[in-house]
Amino acid sequence: MTNQPPSQIVTAAVAAEEWHVDRRTALRWIASGKVAAEKIADGQTSAYVLTREEVDRVKAEVVTA
Repeated sequence: MTNQPPSQIVTAAVAAEEWHVDRRTALRWIASGKVAAEKIADGQTSAYVLTREEVDRVKAEVVTA
């Protein structure tokens, strides 16, 4: 995933905003495996990044749910 151009990488916080869910919900989805993401930092923030394609895939699922 890290080989993606910067414009194709989205943080979990931005993804949550686009999905209209709380950031904690997005992190739960990532932890459960519902959403594919790459962990880029340890610690309390648990920073994750996602591909634009994954964000759009989940967005389509959330809209149709």
